[in-house]
Amino acid sequence: MLDWIGERVAPRKGRAQSADAAGLVGTTRIATPTGWCRADDLGAGDRVVTFDSGVQTVRSVARRLVPGPRSGAEALLRLPAGLIGNAAPLLVGPGQGVMIESDLAEAAWGDPFALVPAASLAGLPGVAEVLPEAPLVVVSLGFEADEMVFAEGQALVQCAGAWSQPATLDDAATASPPRYAMLGAGEARMLAASLAPSPDPRIG
Repeated sequence: MLDWIGERVAPRKGRAQSADAAGLVGTTRIATPTGWCRADDLGAGDRVVTFDSGVQTVRSVARRLVPGPRSGAEALLRLPAGLIGNAAPLLVGPGQGVMIESDLAEAAWGDPFALVPAASLAGLPGVAEVLPEAPLVVVSLGFEADEMVFAEGQALVQCAGAWSQPATLDDAATASPPRYAMLGAGEARMLAASLAPSPDPRIG
C-alpha cells in the first residue's frame, strides 16, 4: 500500500516541539493511502500516511490566514526542492518541525536523522524568507498521537498529537505523550549548517 511513497527513514524520538508559527501552506501535498492530497483539502476524519504508525486518521485541522504585505504579513520559509527530501519547494512556518539527515547527527547521537525547526535552515543555499504577496492559508494537522507525515515527496514534517491541545480533561488524561525530540536552536543550527555543500577547492 505504501510502495508509491518510496523508502522510509527513521526519526529520533523524545520531547515535544514548540508549535509557535508552525504549519504548512495549504497547497502542500500530503501523502494519503490513495495518493497526494493538498493540506487544505484535508479535514477531520480523513486518513493520512504517517511514518511510524502507518495510515492514521486526522483528528483536527487548524487553519490560519497569513495576510498579504499590506497587512503586516508573517514571514514564511521556502525550502528548495531536494533540501530535506522534498520533490518540490516547500513553504512552511519557521516553527514547523522538519526532519533532516546529517552525518554530524549520526556522529553525535548515533542517528543520522534529527528533528529541527524550519527556522534553523535559514541561511542555507536556496532557503528564502518569503513575505506572501497575497493572503495564504497555513494548515496544521492534528492526530491522536504525535506523528510525522510525508510532504511533497520524502520530506518528513511533524504534526501535533492530542497531548498538545486536548479538547477535554479526558483527552488530557489519556493523550499519548510526545514521541519526537526537537533539537534546541543552537544544535539545530549546527546540524543545518552541515547540509550546506562544501565549497569547490578548484574555485577561487
